[in-house]
Amino acid sequence: MSIVNKTVVVNGSLDAVWEQVNKVGNVENWHPMVKQAPVLTANDCGIGATRRCEFHDGTSVVEKVTASKEREMVELELSDFSMPLSRAIGTIRLKELGPERIEVSLTMDYDVKYGPIGWLMDAAMMKPMMGRMLGQVLSGLDQFIVTGDVIENVDSLHAAA
Repeated sequence: MSIVNKTVVVNGSLDAVWEQVNKVGNVENWHPMVKQAPVLTANDCGIGATRRCEFHDGTSVVEKVTASKEREMVELELSDFSMPLSRAIGTIRLKELGPERIEVSLTMDYDVKYGPIGWLMDAAMMKPMMGRMLGQVLSGLDQFIVTGDVIENVDSLHAAA
């Protein structure tokens, strides 16, 4: 089991941040690698809400909300992905620090395939890559909340920074 966590402070209201992380289709607004995120269920938020994140590189992942606590937390189970993982859970947690200051934590909890070879691959490549990606995702959320600009890809995120 591997766990990677990143945390940022977003300059925006709890309601604005919650709306973005709670409604599953909104991820395309702020995740710099997501080209589009069609909602696959009748509900777009809450337990059972499901999206398919289609990435700029042509890959995709299905994400289903498995736990949610109003204005505090959303947990997503990932499936149908090309990564060498047997299991992956993403959790977004929100904590109001004050007016217009929200601590946002993004955690990936996952198991790699391929036994000891997978463990080595995880330590050498996947954990560092996952950490960078989580940081980019949180930077994209912060940028969207602050500016309202939809993040189109990682390159546009770096250009804005």
